Amino acid sequence: MKSRLEKVYDKLPNKKIELSVINDITTLLNDIESTENEINNSESRFIEVDDIIKDAYSKISDLKNEYSNNRDLLSEYFSLLNERYDELNDLTKDLGVEITVTPAYNDYIDAKISLENASNKNQENWEIIFTYS
Repeated sequence: MKSRLEKVYDKLPNKKIELSVINDITTLLNDIESTENEINNSESRFIEVDDIIKDAYSKISDLKNEYSNNRDLLSEYFSLLNERYDELNDLTKDLGVEITVTPAYNDYIDAKISLENASNKNQENWEIIFTYS
């Protein structure tokens, strides 16, 4: 038969194991609470980045519309300019004058160059935004 002391000693290791488990759980709880606090504290940064991204998408959409409007407007200008050139060409032929000696011809050339430059720049701008589509 075991003495009372032996019985107590037999139970001690179990108590130590239970205490170890309790300490492990307490430590784990502290770690989890610390992580939870960090996550809660970082929420404002996530919201800030979300707002920045939403704003960027909105601006990209606005720029796409601006590009389309500019493209359409430039197309109209090209058509009008070519119509006026054809009219000028017909008038100068009727008068027997070479079109290239008229001041309007130089304005036509300048307008055509400006339209081509604007169209090229508009396309370059589109290519910048297109990568985010």
